[in-house]
Amino acid sequence: MNSVPIATACTVYHRFYQSASLQVYEPHLVAMSAIYLAGKVEEQHLRTRDIINVCHRYLNPQSEPLELDSRFWDLRDSVVQCELLILRVLNFQVSFQHPHKYLLHYLVSLQNLLNRHAWRRTPIAKTAWALLRDSYHGSLCLRHPPQHIAVAVLYLAVESYGVEVPGDSGAGKLWWQVGWSFHCCRYIGWNSVVPLLPGLISSPTKLVTAAISSRNPISVRDQP
Repeated sequence: MNSVPIATACTVYHRFYQSASLQVYEPHLVAMSAIYLAGKVEEQHLRTRDIINVCHRYLNPQSEPLELDSRFWDLRDSVVQCELLILRVLNFQVSFQHPHKYLLHYLVSLQNLLNRHAWRRTPIAKTAWALLRDSYHGSLCLRHPPQHIAVAVLYLAVESYGVEVPGDSGAGKLWWQVGWSFHCCRYIGWNSVVPLLPGLISSPTKLVTAAISSRNPISVRDQP
């Protein structure tokens, strides 16, 4: 699956359990149904058989794919019925705005601020995308606007590698408070970014862990 359908599936899953109980509804079944539904919403259709076999193999690494017997068809019916339950619980509101398009815009602007040496030397874009993906392990996507999440993951990626980005010293603004004059983005203040950082750091990616352990500050003034 592409990044956006995965994000939709995670958002559907987290929103469902805002209203439902983990003790009542089996999380693995809900996860399969959320993936199946997300594929429809984002027009990346997946066969229920593929979803069931992949999930079964993940939970039972040594097992063979399920045979097309009564057990398989019962599980398939459960996935479809659970999908209908999710739709009713969410009031059929399963279309979401994700941070991905905002992060893409911000990365382009950041690349224009940095010299080529600083940009090529550090995998800022790769780290930011990895952090965004990992943020969906929790419920950040439900508690913060997508623009703020995009800025937060980019800020953390930049800080992880110690990259210095110029801001507007005359106006007393940092780099992520200026230059983001896209029609899709409002002014983003520090108070919007700070609450997201603990949630992002709580499950750091290998990229960020490695970057912090071998941090080597890079200035925008560095020359190739």
